[in-house]
Amino acid sequence: GKCASRQTVRSISKAVWHLNKILNIRVFPRNGFLLGIIRHGGFLPNENIDSDLGVISTDLDSLNLTVSEVNIVGRFKIVPTPTENNWVNWKGINPISGQAY
Repeated sequence: GKCASRQTVRSISKAVWHLNKILNIRVFPRNGFLLGIIRHGGFLPNENIDSDLGVISTDLDSLNLTVSEVNIVGRFKIVPTPTENNWVNWKGINPISGQAY
């Protein structure tokens, strides 16, 4: 698929910075974005701009988010959705709701 524009990535980056500094949500690069940072100091040269980001799920606990629904957090709308319709590596427990999946 088509990657996001540079302006979109900049906007998302500013939002991520705000979430980290104001709400203490740790964000980290993952997948191809992490590989690009390690190998090339940025994006992979064969991909335009594709920034895969993850968050530490326990950082979201204090926000009391509802999975698969719009949650208003400050000036943001956050819709937590399970990765590929399933939370992985959580021993069958959704880390946000505490419910078994």
